[in-house]
Amino acid sequence: MKLLKAGGIRFLLNPYFLILLAVLSFAGLLFPTLFIFSLVFLHELGHVLMAQSFGLRVQEVELLPFGGVARIDGLLEADPFVEICVALAGPLTSLFLAGLSYYLLLIDALPRMWLELSVRSNLAIGLFNLLPAMPLDGGRCWRARLTKVMGYREATIRAARLGKALGIILGLVGVYDFLYQRRYPSLLVIAFFLYYSAQREQGMAIYVLMRSLARKKQELMEKKVIGAQPLVAKGTIPLKELIKHLSPQKYSVITVVDGAGRILGSITETEVLDGLLEMSVDTPLEGLIRPRC
Repeated sequence: MKLLKAGGIRFLLNPYFLILLAVLSFAGLLFPTLFIFSLVFLHELGHVLMAQSFGLRVQEVELLPFGGVARIDGLLEADPFVEICVALAGPLTSLFLAGLSYYLLLIDALPRMWLELSVRSNLAIGLFNLLPAMPLDGGRCWRARLTKVMGYREATIRAARLGKALGIILGLVGVYDFLYQRRYPSLLVIAFFLYYSAQREQGMAIYVLMRSLARKKQELMEKKVIGAQPLVAKGTIPLKELIKHLSPQKYSVITVVDGAGRILGSITETEVLDGLLEMSVDTPLEGLIRPRC
């Protein structure tokens, strides 16, 4: 559901968020919940402002039942340092707001109840998002670091697995709280959407990478020159295995060798992308080598 559009950015409300608001309203917790999600909104604005400072275009910001997500165009292709800075901007914003609220609490500048809620909520939002699990901000930082070592897809899978594990742990704690402590099952809601979002990130990794490869192909055509990374691969490796090692940040040129290490030829990631579209994902890499005229 579209909330508003400002500065070219769409601000959306997830339908499940509206359901959550309705349930909390019935439980008499509507206004505290709206206050907390206004803090989540400010957290996401931290991501937006940092991304814009690097010249990236923010498409939309969506509020979800467990938090929010800013969708930023070109972030995947940016330097990992940029992705880490954008990811950390949200938690740092929340921690700054926690410190500011605590200061205002000390000088008794605003109603105590709301300042105490702001301190607790901002600390929880900031620290929780620093956990190294997708789709949390800490998970995006860890994914950016792992991408340099093992490629985007594998890095995303590892960070997403932690996200799913965290979702399961929170779910178990939530069940215990609900059954034995008679607390509102908010942890169950967070656990469900954390697991769901991590699963979605893991499942979408290959499609996001393919879109990135297509974008780099277009960038090469427009700019004529872009940064590249060399790779060496055996000709028998299937295309579905090779793409795990391609980087969203660098255009790849692959030297293909046989079992004895002799060079069979070289291909670009554009040819790999075309091969994936025209042939089977199980096609061996050497099947793409064509005689050079």
